[in-house]
Amino acid sequence: MAAHIRELLVWQLADQLRVEVIRLTNWPVPSRDFRFKDQLRSAASGVSANVAEGFGRSTHADFARFLDIARGSTLETENWLRDGEARGYWTPQDTAHARALCERESRALKRFIQRLRDSR
Repeated sequence: MAAHIRELLVWQLADQLRVEVIRLTNWPVPSRDFRFKDQLRSAASGVSANVAEGFGRSTHADFARFLDIARGSTLETENWLRDGEARGYWTPQDTAHARALCERESRALKRFIQRLRDSR
Protein backbone atom coordinates (compact mmCIF):
# COMPACT_ATOMS: atom_id res chain seq x y z
CA MET A 1 0.00 0.00 0.00
CA ALA A 2 1.12 3.54 -0.68
CA ALA A 3 2.62 5.60 2.12
CA HIS A 4 0.70 8.71 1.08
CA ILE A 5 -2.55 9.32 -0.76
CA ARG A 6 -0.76 11.33 -3.47
CA GLU A 7 1.08 8.15 -4.51
CA LEU A 8 -2.13 6.42 -5.59
CA LEU A 9 -2.99 6.56 -9.29
CA VAL A 10 -6.71 6.80 -8.47
CA TRP A 11 -6.08 9.92 -6.39
CA GLN A 12 -3.77 11.45 -9.04
CA LEU A 13 -6.40 10.97 -11.75
CA ALA A 14 -9.10 12.37 -9.45
CA ASP A 15 -6.96 15.42 -8.76
CA GLN A 16 -6.38 15.98 -12.49
CA LEU A 17 -10.12 15.67 -13.09
CA ARG A 18 -10.92 18.18 -10.37
CA VAL A 19 -8.47 20.70 -11.85
CA GLU A 20 -9.89 20.21 -15.37
CA VAL A 21 -13.47 20.68 -14.12
CA ILE A 22 -12.49 23.89 -12.35
CA ARG A 23 -10.87 25.12 -15.57
CA LEU A 24 -13.98 24.34 -17.62
CA THR A 25 -16.39 25.85 -15.10
CA ASN A 26 -14.37 29.07 -15.08
CA TRP A 27 -15.43 29.69 -18.69
CA PRO A 28 -17.76 32.72 -18.86
CA VAL A 29 -21.12 31.04 -19.51
CA PRO A 30 -20.94 28.05 -17.12
CA SER A 31 -19.33 30.22 -14.44
CA ARG A 32 -22.57 32.24 -14.30
CA ASP A 33 -24.80 29.15 -13.97
CA PHE A 34 -24.10 28.79 -10.27
CA ARG A 35 -26.24 25.71 -9.64
CA PHE A 36 -24.76 23.82 -12.58
CA LYS A 37 -21.20 24.91 -11.75
CA ASP A 38 -21.60 23.92 -8.09
CA GLN A 39 -23.09 20.52 -8.97
CA LEU A 40 -20.29 19.69 -11.39
CA ARG A 41 -17.54 20.91 -9.09
CA SER A 42 -19.03 19.03 -6.16
CA ALA A 43 -19.17 15.78 -8.14
CA ALA A 44 -15.57 16.17 -9.32
CA SER A 45 -14.29 17.09 -5.86
CA GLY A 46 -16.17 14.14 -4.40
CA VAL A 47 -13.99 11.72 -6.34
CA SER A 48 -10.71 12.71 -4.69
CA ALA A 49 -12.40 13.36 -1.34
CA ASN A 50 -13.78 9.83 -1.17
CA VAL A 51 -10.48 8.29 -2.27
CA ALA A 52 -8.77 10.26 0.51
CA GLU A 53 -11.36 9.29 3.11
CA GLY A 54 -11.15 5.64 2.14
CA PHE A 55 -7.36 5.76 2.32
CA GLY A 56 -7.67 6.83 5.93
CA ARG A 57 -9.84 3.85 6.88
CA SER A 58 -8.44 0.85 8.71
CA THR A 59 -9.73 -2.00 6.56
CA HIS A 60 -9.64 -2.86 2.88
CA ALA A 61 -13.41 -3.35 2.97
CA ASP A 62 -13.94 0.22 4.23
CA PHE A 63 -11.50 1.58 1.66
CA ALA A 64 -13.29 -0.30 -1.14
CA ARG A 65 -16.64 1.11 0.02
CA PHE A 66 -15.36 4.68 -0.30
CA LEU A 67 -13.84 3.89 -3.69
CA ASP A 68 -17.28 2.68 -4.80
CA ILE A 69 -18.65 6.09 -3.84
CA ALA A 70 -15.76 7.79 -5.67
CA ARG A 71 -16.61 5.76 -8.79
CA GLY A 72 -20.21 6.97 -8.57
CA SER A 73 -18.96 10.55 -8.32
CA THR A 74 -16.79 9.95 -11.39
CA LEU A 75 -19.81 8.83 -13.39
CA GLU A 76 -21.81 11.78 -12.06
CA THR A 77 -19.03 14.13 -13.17
CA GLU A 78 -19.10 12.65 -16.67
CA ASN A 79 -22.87 13.08 -16.75
CA TRP A 80 -22.60 16.76 -15.78
CA LEU A 81 -19.96 17.31 -18.47
CA ARG A 82 -22.33 15.89 -21.07
CA ASP A 83 -25.11 18.03 -19.62
CA GLY A 84 -22.90 21.09 -20.13
CA GLU A 85 -22.44 20.06 -23.76
CA ALA A 86 -26.20 19.74 -24.15
CA ARG A 87 -26.66 23.22 -22.70
CA GLY A 88 -24.20 24.57 -25.25
CA TYR A 89 -21.60 25.55 -22.66
CA TRP A 90 -18.93 23.40 -24.34
CA THR A 91 -18.41 21.26 -27.39
CA PRO A 92 -17.45 17.59 -27.09
CA GLN A 93 -13.94 18.65 -28.09
CA ASP A 94 -13.85 21.09 -25.15
CA THR A 95 -14.67 18.35 -22.66
CA ALA A 96 -12.75 15.51 -24.33
CA HIS A 97 -9.85 15.63 -21.86
CA ALA A 98 -12.14 15.70 -18.81
CA ARG A 99 -14.29 12.86 -20.16
CA ALA A 100 -11.15 10.80 -20.91
CA LEU A 101 -10.05 11.38 -17.32
CA CYS A 102 -13.46 10.17 -16.13
CA GLU A 103 -13.09 6.99 -18.16
CA ARG A 104 -9.54 6.34 -16.93
CA GLU A 105 -10.55 7.05 -13.35
CA SER A 106 -13.58 4.78 -13.50
CA ARG A 107 -11.49 1.88 -14.87
CA ALA A 108 -8.70 2.46 -12.34
CA LEU A 109 -11.15 2.60 -9.45
CA LYS A 110 -12.87 -0.59 -10.59
CA ARG A 111 -9.52 -2.45 -10.73
CA PHE A 112 -8.40 -1.08 -7.36
CA ILE A 113 -11.70 -1.97 -5.70
CA GLN A 114 -11.39 -5.52 -7.01
CA ARG A 115 -7.81 -5.80 -5.70
CA LEU A 116 -8.90 -4.61 -2.27
CA ARG A 117 -11.82 -7.02 -2.16
CA ASP A 118 -9.68 -9.94 -3.36
CA SER A 119 -7.13 -9.29 -0.60
CA ARG A 120 -9.60 -9.88 2.22
